[in-house]
Amino acid sequence: MIIGLCVVALLVAMASLTYRYSRRSITKREKIKILAHEYEKALLDGDREYAQTVGRAYYSILRGGRMSKEDEKALAFELAVMFRSAS
Repeated sequence: MIIGLCVVALLVAMASLTYRYSRRSITKREKIKILAHEYEKALLDGDREYAQTVGRAYYSILRGGRMSKEDEKALAFELAVMFRSAS
């Protein structure tokens, strides 16, 4: 009886952890989609300041909260290309 209760408690705990993990992952995926869309939109609309802000957020979420040097270079390049052609 006690072993059965322990097994049930363990299964409930595992289900709870799985649910929390999947919920957090879905939220992160949704944030990435939204930021990617907003970044592209800002680049196409010519809003350099907003594009830079959203671009930083987008690259940061891809890397777990920190942009790499390559991300910084990619962001600078994308902004330079989009806003050089807009001038």
